[in-house]
Amino acid sequence: MDDQTELKTGVDAVQCSNKKLDKALLALKVHRTVTEQQIDRVNDFAKRIQEDSSGVSLDELNIRLKALHSAFDAFNKVQAKIEQKDFDEISQPNRSKYEELYYCTATTLKECISKLNNSDSNQTVHASHAILPDEKYDTVKLPKIELCEFSGDVTTWIAWFDEFTSLVHNNERLNTFAKLHHLISKLSPAAKTPIAAIKIIAGNYETILQRLKDRFENKKIIGNQHIKKIFEHPKII
Repeated sequence: MDDQTELKTGVDAVQCSNKKLDKALLALKVHRTVTEQQIDRVNDFAKRIQEDSSGVSLDELNIRLKALHSAFDAFNKVQAKIEQKDFDEISQPNRSKYEELYYCTATTLKECISKLNNSDSNQTVHASHAILPDEKYDTVKLPKIELCEFSGDVTTWIAWFDEFTSLVHNNERLNTFAKLHHLISKLSPAAKTPIAAIKIIAGNYETILQRLKDRFENKKIIGNQHIKKIFEHPKII
């Protein structure tokens, strides 16, 4: 093989290697874009709840924070691989930009989680001892008032709902999240059937309440059930 042929072979090998490198680098940059978009979405969510956090649950905040950690970890790994293949990337703003975005977003979410935790601890009462709205004095020790579980029996709905309204729904010391917690915790599996398709978040509290009333406050169904119980009652001979 002459010198000219060897030179051509070397050039072809370098070009082939460069093409493979370009494809690998392109794939890494596409992966980086995906992780950046994930971080951006969590950041957008954090901005929204800074303006209005109503309807946001503690579970959702923790899930979003976990997703942010995962996305930033993936970003760091892919960014490091890109910088190994393309030294010019080291001087680009991608890393510093998303590091700052990550820290700001994580701080916002943690502050919201802390506020919600404090709010729950201050306002949530044990379901077995709800505080009456007009209870003002500690001098007289009253017996504990327990809110029993609603079984799904329509004939007991009105009495149960009156008790729930007095102890929980009209209690100004409870926020919407706490009221929803008490409501759901006192429904049997059968009673939860009408609301199975509704997301359990504070923002849906009124919708959940109305769905239960539509199902169990049906006077025709209640009347029929009372009549059925009368006929099913054992005869006294």
